[in-house]
Amino acid sequence: LHPDGAYDEGFAIKNKLKYLTNIEIESLPSEKWGYNHFPLYVSYLGRGSSRCVGMNGRFHTAWGDFGSLRNREALEYECFRMIMHGAACCVGDQLHPRGRLDKKVYERIGEVYRQIEEREAFCHGSEKLAEVGVLTANRPLETAFESDEGALRMLMELHYSFDIIDVTSDFSRYRLLILPDRVICNDTLAQKLSAYVAGGGAVIATCRSGLDPATGKYLFREAGIEYLGDSEYCPEYISVEKDFREDLAGMEYVLYERGANVRAAEGAEVLAWQGRPYFNRTYDAFCSHRHFPFDRLTGRPAIVRSGRVIYISSPLFGSYRVYGVRAYRDIVEASIKALLGTTLIESDLPPSAEVALRRQGGRLILHILHYIPERKCKKLDIVDTKIPLYNRSVAVRTGRKPRSVCLVPGMRELPFAYEDGYTRLTLPEINGHVMVVFE
Repeated sequence: LHPDGAYDEGFAIKNKLKYLTNIEIESLPSEKWGYNHFPLYVSYLGRGSSRCVGMNGRFHTAWGDFGSLRNREALEYECFRMIMHGAACCVGDQLHPRGRLDKKVYERIGEVYRQIEEREAFCHGSEKLAEVGVLTANRPLETAFESDEGALRMLMELHYSFDIIDVTSDFSRYRLLILPDRVICNDTLAQKLSAYVAGGGAVIATCRSGLDPATGKYLFREAGIEYLGDSEYCPEYISVEKDFREDLAGMEYVLYERGANVRAAEGAEVLAWQGRPYFNRTYDAFCSHRHFPFDRLTGRPAIVRSGRVIYISSPLFGSYRVYGVRAYRDIVEASIKALLGTTLIESDLPPSAEVALRRQGGRLILHILHYIPERKCKKLDIVDTKIPLYNRSVAVRTGRKPRSVCLVPGMRELPFAYEDGYTRLTLPEINGHVMVVFE
């Protein structure tokens, strides 16, 4: 970032690609970086390049962990994730000082790569289809903000197809832009966002996204709010209107991190209200073990809708990454549905499933992945379980009736129905990873 906080366009991936023959994303998810690392970075780095390679390791922990072997389920999960994001697979090894290969290691890699080989023909030359663009606030390839990672988790769990983008990206490629928590704005970005909304695009902005910290002015005027500054209460509360999300109405939910105070512009619709605690917790004002309960509504809006834009005053994305409050994800889901209506992929898959939709020539390919990463020990995340899913309904907006729908591997034809632009089917079993091919 520049000292004034503006985004440095020189770090945009489209500028770096001029000098790169390929992109390798090293990701040792179990120990060092976690299982959010690879999908976050490939969603940014991989969308502009067909020369992307994912690299994990054969070790249980990390490099140099001799005498260890990655669980087969973990290696499957990580390699299938690579191909569903359009990347090639590279499993890293570190040889014995005498140069000796470990037979068991390459048997394990071979077990997984045989499964990749069965799917490989449907991976070459494919491109991801995404309808949501998440505008990153950070300098790519440096430390990702928790807000970016929180947006990634929410969208993965809600099964929306998305890209991580930067200010140089073509906004018109996406039906919806998300500006998570702290996307700093200047006049150039404000004008680009205005043009995008005028062209029919939709935006969700949270907390300080749209603010120019150098001047203190809120520049994203389509948000329909007047920015008044930081909230004086932390934590504070949110009270959601019944018409916005009925199952959240009737309770004031705590917002753990400091948000903003705003005023709704004339004509804007308030979808939720801010609530205050009795006091902020200090050495001479405290209640129980954490914070004071809800006292009353402040009269200030917490969620505002102005046309094709929804503004949320709390940093929900970063808070979701830290605290995992389901109500935060529910609020974002309600916002997306209010702005988009129908989406590319509709299903009854659980949040633990991951999806990606890709195009390869005249066919669409839906990847579905279901493994269970667990923090079952102190030092690292473990994947040693895949739980099959049965008889799950999936609908993909194909735009026209496909000639056939097949399940890969195996090329088993599936019955389907086509209605209102969607191809609908039931998947009899999802055991780890499947690809649904719409010809």
